[in-house]
Amino acid sequence: MKTVIERAADGRSVYVTFSGGRDSSGILAAATSLAREGRIPAAVPFTYVYPGLTETHEGKWQDLVVRHLGVAEWMRIEVREGDNEFLGPRATHSLARRGLVFPATAHLWADMFDRTRGSLVLTGEGGDEVFSPKRAGALVRAGRGRFGAGTPRREALWSLAPERLRFRRASNRPLMDMPWLTDAAAREFWNDFLREEVHEPLCLRSSLEVQCSARTRAALAQTYTAMAAEYGSTVEDPFWHGEFLDSYIRHAPRYGYGDRTEAMTAVFGQVLPKQILRRSSKAHFNSAYFGRSAQEFARQWDGTGVDADVVNVEELRLALLQDPVPAPVGLLMQQAWLAQQSTCPDSGTAEESDHAREGV
Repeated sequence: MKTVIERAADGRSVYVTFSGGRDSSGILAAATSLAREGRIPAAVPFTYVYPGLTETHEGKWQDLVVRHLGVAEWMRIEVREGDNEFLGPRATHSLARRGLVFPATAHLWADMFDRTRGSLVLTGEGGDEVFSPKRAGALVRAGRGRFGAGTPRREALWSLAPERLRFRRASNRPLMDMPWLTDAAAREFWNDFLREEVHEPLCLRSSLEVQCSARTRAALAQTYTAMAAEYGSTVEDPFWHGEFLDSYIRHAPRYGYGDRTEAMTAVFGQVLPKQILRRSSKAHFNSAYFGRSAQEFARQWDGTGVDADVVNVEELRLALLQDPVPAPVGLLMQQAWLAQQSTCPDSGTAEESDHAREGV
């Protein structure tokens, strides 16, 4: 991983998107170690802080990592209420300029790249996919427990079953609760999801190869690379880099690790506190992304801008008025908002308007 980061930095300033979670902490640890060796400039963690939203607070975990690593500089941006919402000032400015892009949080990246112009930005993207247990996870855990009481024996055996049987079994699970989709769209989505799930190979290398080829992975990379270039910056996701993946697979068991903590400890056990490696909690940011602007839009929305064959308009409206709002509807809301605007996206300007940062 270090060679990937050093080559990407190429002498420029380095920032790490830092939430305090395990993935971003691991990236910060690797970059900080490189800086101490004099191979890159000091890595600066970049964090948005939402003072009034306790469910977003990661301060305890962030402070633990920063103190443990001895990080001297930390760029914390305090967010005013509503500024980072999916229809807040930054998001609507970005939508009007760029059009609809995936993911719905892309406007946050535009603001961050604006503040860190000309630098390398490192992310923890891919950590969930790389370190989470794979199809053989239950088999690994059961094997270590010698199939004794309390081990996932049934799941271990099912992981060895043919794909068609695993698909049939998975199809019996209740559908994901997505009432804003029409019945036909929800069924199609669920079937596609299950096919991807059961198609996962058994060995670690093949499993990660499938995940690397996912459409969401390619779409994320395309968005962030293009957005970073607007500000003379580059973005790197070390966990997705081929060199890191080859090294990780080479040193890992053939069928992967039994759980995420074991996988993270194998890679970062010498540089991160045990509390971080073992943590399972996560902050939640729905309230930071859906707020008054989402509710106001839902109440006045005329139902246009979405495909009625796919989206149940009234159910989507109800979802936007919920507390909390389901995270997957963010992009649909932005699509509907954009369709109602009279101005076209302006992609010819490379500079971000000062209005997108006003009041921060």
